[in-house]
Amino acid sequence: MQDTFNSNQLIPAEINKPKFSHIKFANKYFIIIILIYLLSGVIIELIYPHQYGKLLGYLQGLAQLLLMLIPVLIFSRLSPLPFKTLFRLEYKPDLKLLLLSILGILALYVFETTFLILQEKLIPDFLIEIYKATEKSINDLYSQILGGSGIIDCLKALAIGAVVPALSEEFLFRGFYQRSLEEELKPYLAILISGLIFAVVHINPINIIPLISIGIYLGVIAYGTKSLIIPILLHFLNNAIAVVIMYTPSLSSLDEQSYNLTITSAVILSTISLAILAFVSVVIYRKGKK
Repeated sequence: MQDTFNSNQLIPAEINKPKFSHIKFANKYFIIIILIYLLSGVIIELIYPHQYGKLLGYLQGLAQLLLMLIPVLIFSRLSPLPFKTLFRLEYKPDLKLLLLSILGILALYVFETTFLILQEKLIPDFLIEIYKATEKSINDLYSQILGGSGIIDCLKALAIGAVVPALSEEFLFRGFYQRSLEEELKPYLAILISGLIFAVVHINPINIIPLISIGIYLGVIAYGTKSLIIPILLHFLNNAIAVVIMYTPSLSSLDEQSYNLTITSAVILSTISLAILAFVSVVIYRKGKK
């Protein structure tokens, strides 16, 4: 008897499998990681006033490592992309692009500073009290986590405020999340989405524009250099500058004096630094397209 013809016999099994959605994968596990991490922050805030006051900084740093970086590495195994591809570890960092990227991050730091000066000067009178209260609350929290005196406290602050975020956040945002989005979206859309979410997750309304700026810039660098190492170094440098200023009285005084700049001076500095940042971003982005 002749066998009944089955068209499925002629179709490879791989074709019958549903297409893997990198966007759904990235969004699903990103939300899980962020919810777990933010929940840990709420718990730490609740117990902080009691027996763990002096350990707040260590708890925050440990939470980023255990509840952000490690889950990212675990969930990355579910992606069809090889580990080195997902986390942009296939190529050695290009020295010329690294130096150009550093120029950009320095320009970005100037832009962030001058923008915050303009923002404070131009805030409407009816919002100034809310603005000042929010700013003080955020600064107090950073002081509790990173503050102290002496070289030991400074090294602790660099580890918690610069090393850990540079590793954890870059592996999550510019590696796991953005690289997954790039599989199905235009690169600039993946960069924009990851940069905006990066800013929102920090829950810092005062610094929302600077946070968006650095999120997008690091996304451009990750895409353009094809390396996660360079964004990690730049993220560390950006945060380390703030920590060093915090622990250096002369630099802290200079930073405070910068708020005495006139609006005109702040606009000029902001415009120049933004132009340098844009130039660096365009050059490196085009490198990625090649």
